[in-house]
Amino acid sequence: MPSLSVNYNPTGFTQPGNVTVSWYDRREATTACNEVTDPGCSYYPLWHSIGRQRRHLGPNVQISDQLIPQPAQDDPEIQPCYAGDYDYSTALGNTAYVTWTDGRVAVGGVQVQNEEFDAVPEP
Repeated sequence: MPSLSVNYNPTGFTQPGNVTVSWYDRREATTACNEVTDPGCSYYPLWHSIGRQRRHLGPNVQISDQLIPQPAQDDPEIQPCYAGDYDYSTALGNTAYVTWTDGRVAVGGVQVQNEEFDAVPEP
């Protein structure tokens, strides 16, 4: 579930604005993700790239500070995982404002969906 924001630059194409792309990343998972509670379903920190040129994004940068357990939904009448479906990012000035679904909070032994936010300075 990627999210994208564009920081408009009023000078137009001579100096394009920044683009921030954020997503959930499981590149460091060491096991498969078959059930929402599997350790391989946890996503290592959210990453972003910022591009100042029209064709190139910058390096991946970690936003969150730790491994995030995949949140679950224990109501049998609801899809077990919708994490990330409604993540949005926006940009203002030289900052991208990024949100993500976070499962670090447990209620009754179930990792639940909690929204997290960070202000990410753009170069």
